[in-house]
Amino acid sequence: MKNLHLAIDMVARVPGATLDIYGPVSQADYWGECNAHIAASGRVDTFRYCGGVPPADVIRTLSGYDAMLLPSQSENFGYVILESLAAGCPVVTSDKTPWHGLEQKGIGFDIALDRLLEFQTALEHLRDMNEVEHEGIRANARTYAWEYWRNSPARSAMIALYDALLPR
Repeated sequence: MKNLHLAIDMVARVPGATLDIYGPVSQADYWGECNAHIAASGRVDTFRYCGGVPPADVIRTLSGYDAMLLPSQSENFGYVILESLAAGCPVVTSDKTPWHGLEQKGIGFDIALDRLLEFQTALEHLRDMNEVEHEGIRANARTYAWEYWRNSPARSAMIALYDALLPR
């Protein structure tokens, strides 16, 4: 679902790009396919498997990266996308998530999975940003995530629920 093999192929086409891969290996056969893509890329040192991240460390971990690449085939919500934005880490994802208009918002890119050249162009654009441009997109991402959470109907519903449950 996360399309890791496609992410590997995309990063392999962008000189100077690297990809740290996080998360548990839950499907050994698929992980084997991904390793075959890494080997076939001719850029084995471009990729690093980092394992899982404890939930409390996700935002801190993401904050150390220039971008998050998630060419997902499907997401109901994509919490890691919101976490990435909260970390100030712009997102490059597919149009198969609920997160649309990222480029217009100045926080990343959402691209159709059949437009591989657009993914490559987005990754090259992020790679080539100067420090001021990159800090701008990072600030936009953090602000967007904060505003999303602050105005979220889910947040309002949770506050109302806890308000109703707390003794007075």
